[in-house]
Amino acid sequence: MVGPQPVPGAGCRVDFVRPKSPAEKAGFQIGDYIVGVDSRPVQDLDTLKDAISSAGPQARVDFLHDEQTRRVTVELLPPGGTESRLGVSCSETKNLSDIPCPFAVQKGTKVHLELKDGRSFNGKLEKCGGEIGLRTGILYRTFGSDEVSKITAR
Repeated sequence: MVGPQPVPGAGCRVDFVRPKSPAEKAGFQIGDYIVGVDSRPVQDLDTLKDAISSAGPQARVDFLHDEQTRRVTVELLPPGGTESRLGVSCSETKNLSDIPCPFAVQKGTKVHLELKDGRSFNGKLEKCGGEIGLRTGILYRTFGSDEVSKITAR
């Protein structure tokens, strides 16, 4: 699943959810974006790590999943281990914009985007490279270029 992103550069994309972890129990999926912990905005991997490490045994986590923001209270793992207390691995996508656009469409164009999993979206192409940025109404969605099968101008 690929999650929407409300503002370019905000949040951390979930790349892995450990089985039986607090994140799995809360419904996190690969592609979701963690955007807040205990009312603190998560802007990148560092702010996520800081927020989780300073949380108590529970944390309220805001994440984007299937075009909607969800807020869940999660029982975190004890601090001090080698793993994330939440049970996820996340990544930032800041440098992916340096990769050339693999599709023959110009930024700023209204497009129809098709994903390899069969879903499709219409919107304005705002970023194209290793990461594809698409504005659909008030939401800004990001996709890895390897997740996109086709982009056509509308």
